[in-house]
Amino acid sequence: MGSGDTSRLGLEYPLGADPANVPGDVEGLANDLDAIVAPWVQSSTAPVSPIEGALWWNTVVTSSTFGLNYYDGTNWWNILTGPQYIGSSAPSSSFCYPGLIWVNTSYTCPQLQVCTAGGGSPTWLVVVPGSSTTGQTLINTGTGIQWGSYSDSTKLPLSGGTMTGYLILNANPTAALGAAPKQYVDAETTRAEAAEALLMPLANNNATLTAPFEAAYILGSALSSTQNIYVTTHSTDILVTANSANNFVLNFASTSSSSLNGLMAVGASLSVSITVTNGTTAYYCTGIQIDGVSQTVNWQGGSAPSSGHASSLDVYTFNIKKTAASTYTVLGSLVQF
Repeated sequence: MGSGDTSRLGLEYPLGADPANVPGDVEGLANDLDAIVAPWVQSSTAPVSPIEGALWWNTVVTSSTFGLNYYDGTNWWNILTGPQYIGSSAPSSSFCYPGLIWVNTSYTCPQLQVCTAGGGSPTWLVVVPGSSTTGQTLINTGTGIQWGSYSDSTKLPLSGGTMTGYLILNANPTAALGAAPKQYVDAETTRAEAAEALLMPLANNNATLTAPFEAAYILGSALSSTQNIYVTTHSTDILVTANSANNFVLNFASTSSSSLNGLMAVGASLSVSITVTNGTTAYYCTGIQIDGVSQTVNWQGGSAPSSGHASSLDVYTFNIKKTAASTYTVLGSLVQF
């Protein structure tokens, strides 16, 4: 038989000089090719009864054997476009081998694991943890990567904290630094707010002068026998437009729920003017109280009034000086208009 050999695989092939042996040479070439060239198939399932060396392209992307696989006579081994498995539960142990990557989709942010030991009891190492909690980020804990809340001890958290250094603004603030919620508070801010409270009234608080006008409180009903005067909410300038119907005692307080004693510091002074309208029958103030406690009034001229003035406006002015806790010196005057 005359024949030659291929340069790469060494397969025999017939030569034209020996035509009698051509059929046998072709048969031998076919058998050699059948033994050497691995069969190949593309399918979503593994070939039935594969021979050693068979190749299979698995088209199922969620399979642990997705891509090109090689059969070693016992098992299929993924050799291309892997090794990876995508699913919400671990792949079957029969498909697990060291190096297989599992994308665990049971989390909103998928988890990445790698198989470190295959066989009947595969083990998995978490490479990137998964999380279903919003608002978290991957952080380095020093012992591994995990999901958690970002923390930086050099920065204040959004919920607030105590700053020990200076606050430097790169632009004018859009709200007062003392506004609620507080943007910046220290001892100096507290002192500034206390001074501001004495100089400028808050909303609906007429306890201090609002230049150039001072708010007056108009009372359209007659004074009761014990009339509460709330200097914080009623102002310190009160006009009673209805005719008096009886003599009255004036009780001074800060508000209906807070005392004048709590409002005033020791050494503070407060002046209140009350204009009372009298009809043909004159009524008058028989005394005053502070926070419900009767006070001694030092009346102008040395004598307390014993009557009002009919068909007139009687203007009572009281100057209250706090000399100690719940202790006051009161100066009073009555002028007819």
